Amino acid sequence: MILPLTRPLVSLDVETHAMCKPEEARIVELGFVMLYPDDREPKRWQDFIKPDLLITDEAVKKHGITNDMVAGSMMFPELAANLARGFSGCDFCGYNVRFDLRVLSAEMERAKVAWTPAGAHMLDSLRLWSVVKPRGLGDAVEEFLGRKPTEAHRAMGDAEDALAVTLAQLERWDHLPRDVKQLHDLCFEQLVDLGGKFIRIDGEVLCNFGVHARVKLSAMPIGYLNWMLKGTFATDVQELIRAEVARRAGG
Repeated sequence: MILPLTRPLVSLDVETHAMCKPEEARIVELGFVMLYPDDREPKRWQDFIKPDLLITDEAVKKHGITNDMVAGSMMFPELAANLARGFSGCDFCGYNVRFDLRVLSAEMERAKVAWTPAGAHMLDSLRLWSVVKPRGLGDAVEEFLGRKPTEAHRAMGDAEDALAVTLAQLERWDHLPRDVKQLHDLCFEQLVDLGGKFIRIDGEVLCNFGVHARVKLSAMPIGYLNWMLKGTFATDVQELIRAEVARRAGG
């Protein structure tokens, strides 16, 4: 295989109930392809998910998934524990995969299932391609695979195409590293959390929003950090802040 793996690599795509912030979006369809470090056959899974909010007309126009289509499907909390176990210890791949992982993390938090992609490496075919020319996944499929998209804006089709594009990019651009962590660093060198609230520059973690933007995490007022712990920040941000508060307390 062109990309040696040390742990499973999941090419993931989600479709959502509305065109909104990832933390507010509900998954209506999820599809993924899981590659393994050994010789096992890839695992493929796709299903509709019934959201706790109605699918908007705007979203239906994008992906074609209606409320009637998901009416008999399981809701996310029924799937959350199994997905968390299956995705534990995995790296992730996708087209703008950070969006999909932010949606998934928010759904896990609402379902009260302890899971975040913290520590996972992310391969993003959008980011890899953006060095040359930024376009959509459909353009990437035609550019790198020489065909039309499998089924645009449907979860399994997009997941399959994103994986195929990523592997084709690695074949074409032989100067890119053949290591998941190094590719992650190339795509997300500064990223500390999925939402980009904190970034890493010259080895230092800096705040990337609000009144303390560009202030080192280690120098942020303890009162502000405690305020963040009581807020509605994403789980990976909360974990980062909690670790910093514990460090200062000598824990």
